[in-house]
Amino acid sequence: MTRNDLDLSGRTALVTGSSRGIGQAIAGLFAQYGATVGIHSSDADEAAQTAVAVEKACGRRVECFVADLSEAGAGRDLARAAIARFGAVDMVVVNAS
Repeated sequence: MTRNDLDLSGRTALVTGSSRGIGQAIAGLFAQYGATVGIHSSDADEAAQTAVAVEKACGRRVECFVADLSEAGAGRDLARAAIARFGAVDMVVVNAS
């Protein structure tokens, strides 16, 4: 599959645990394919650094979300925050664990 085979323009993706490693790579791929991306981390600095890197590499809108998903209700709050910011979320990758 080439980059032109998949067009995610107009779509929004939220990737949990996306400030490094596999999650960061997934977020970057969504952005390369044209999606607006929500970067999630429990560390605000890591999320911001990843957002800058993805925006620079792909020229796509990237938003940061900070949440500790080990806390009760944090996943629900993260989803609500993403929907509030984007209007809708089309794809979610639950990578944080």
